[in-house]
Amino acid sequence: SSFLQNFDKDFSTDSGLSTLDSIEVFKESDSDLSDTASQRSIKVNKEDLDNISVSDPTVYLIAKELATSEKVYIDALRLIVFRLKEFLEEYSERNGIQRLIPQTDLLKIISSLPQLLSLNEDLYYDLKSRVDNWAENPKIADVIIKKGPFLKLYTTYIKEFETVCSHLDECRNKYPKFAEALSEFETLPICKSLNLKHYMLKPVQRIPQYRLLLQKYLNNIEVNTEEYSNSQKALEIIQQVLNHTNDTLNLDNLSKLLQIQSRLGSHEIIKPGRRFLLEGELYKLSRKEMQLRFFILLSDCLLYTTFLTMSTLKVNYELPLLGMKVQTNSTEKYEFSIITSTRSFTLRARNSNEYGDWVRSLQTAIEDNNQRQLTFATFRSIDSSYSYDSLKLGQEAPVWIQDKRTTMCQICTAEFTMTFRRHHCRSCGKVVCSKCSSNKAPLAYLQFRCGRVCKQCFDHLLKEVMNHDRKLLELVKTEFSLNDEKANDYLDNTLIGFFKRYDCNEKTKKFVPQRLKEVAGDELGDITTSGWLMRRGRRGWKRMWFVLKDSVLYEYKASHDVVAHRSLPVLGYTVSRLPPNFHEDCDYNLVFSLDHPGQPSLIFMALSVDFCQMWISALTEATVLK
Repeated sequence: SSFLQNFDKDFSTDSGLSTLDSIEVFKESDSDLSDTASQRSIKVNKEDLDNISVSDPTVYLIAKELATSEKVYIDALRLIVFRLKEFLEEYSERNGIQRLIPQTDLLKIISSLPQLLSLNEDLYYDLKSRVDNWAENPKIADVIIKKGPFLKLYTTYIKEFETVCSHLDECRNKYPKFAEALSEFETLPICKSLNLKHYMLKPVQRIPQYRLLLQKYLNNIEVNTEEYSNSQKALEIIQQVLNHTNDTLNLDNLSKLLQIQSRLGSHEIIKPGRRFLLEGELYKLSRKEMQLRFFILLSDCLLYTTFLTMSTLKVNYELPLLGMKVQTNSTEKYEFSIITSTRSFTLRARNSNEYGDWVRSLQTAIEDNNQRQLTFATFRSIDSSYSYDSLKLGQEAPVWIQDKRTTMCQICTAEFTMTFRRHHCRSCGKVVCSKCSSNKAPLAYLQFRCGRVCKQCFDHLLKEVMNHDRKLLELVKTEFSLNDEKANDYLDNTLIGFFKRYDCNEKTKKFVPQRLKEVAGDELGDITTSGWLMRRGRRGWKRMWFVLKDSVLYEYKASHDVVAHRSLPVLGYTVSRLPPNFHEDCDYNLVFSLDHPGQPSLIFMALSVDFCQMWISALTEATVLK
């Protein structure tokens, strides 16, 4: 439309730099105006010095940069004060809508921006006049001092900023047509792929920019001059406003949120009261392999993102901290699980420091968030065993066990092959065979849609429905907005009909001695120790999972196998180190053996010196009858 063409033309008005360059300079100034950015801007504009005679080029270029960035800032304010209103009127006319949003609500969103625009337009014209006539009057500090009393407008705007943002979100929800129009407006080229809240943040960011530019200006002025004294006064005025701003709003936090927002595109993360806590890369364990993901921890949620490019991210899930649980993994190094009602997964850090930072930060953030919500539920760490707790099964998304961490069905112990495939129970996350997961049941975390479940979960969930479990009843009432009578009727006549039991041919299983079934590979009860070791056999070293319990060493092909591959009572055995020249293919510091008269020695190699010493100590104690 002609409106959009004129709009783009007006917004692209030359202000000393091209519009693109100006926008880039302003974007770089959003959170911090670094020395590098300023030096580059100064370097770009040195050609201007050919047309003017100045005693100190650096001071002039800093003054020019202040005026140039002021012009870009004014354009951003005009975008909200004038351009947004014009677009909404045109959208209403184009779609035959009488009014998208009441005038009072729109004025509340715009807040005190018109007064700020008027103030900064006057400031810009004064600064531009000084820069244009720099040879005759090379100073700008008095301009800032003159506008000092009016800068209190920024304090008012910043104080109301979170309230205005909250009101904008309410209007989006309350007026769907307004939300549609606003979304279309934010996609226009004039918005530079930034949302309305980004432009509403500009006044909050402008005060720190003034301080940084004035400090740079002050550092390049001769000390014994009137302009130096005036620059100090101007800087004091800006600092007072900034101090009050920091008391009202955490600018460092806002700057960080804005930086993250620029990487996430249209996904809105800037909300009243939200704070940034931690970010970083973690490996997410999938069914077959680990995948690198980027996580951002905020005061009320965890953002699970993937990389689109080196600098942009896509938000896969925004997981609320309310109801989230963190489960540490004692069987695998640097691993922990995130459990929520919508999505659960296991993560792995690169080292112990990163692991500790994430676990502590998550647990603290969850506890703080629970306290802010004023709930009476106490935070409990999760037992990592898969017990049939009605708070968990079907009501929280399970953490899936990786395929390679078990070689057999965790229900019937039948071994998997190329044709006998693995499946996952959607209720408990165990790896099971087709026979043991041929049933379907409604799951609360899937809004009571049906999912494939194992035999044990099917029986447990069916029993809950038949017994009208109190917690399940509350979930049904909340999900479908039913009263007690209708919720009970829904359980008896509708939900129970979603349970489907199917029969399929069972795989013939080989006989397994009872002694190999006594301890599961992932058992965390009364065991002495567990972990990976390399065991030397006729064909070389083989990596196996070992569990030591009650003076019996159990050996497994994978860490979550429910039946041991073999077991060995270690009473009467001797634990010993091997000589340095034992074998060239291993580090003798990591090798030890179990010896018994009349039996071949069992030779093991640990993955580190610490693990080697741990196993030697545990086995030495276990070989002695108490």
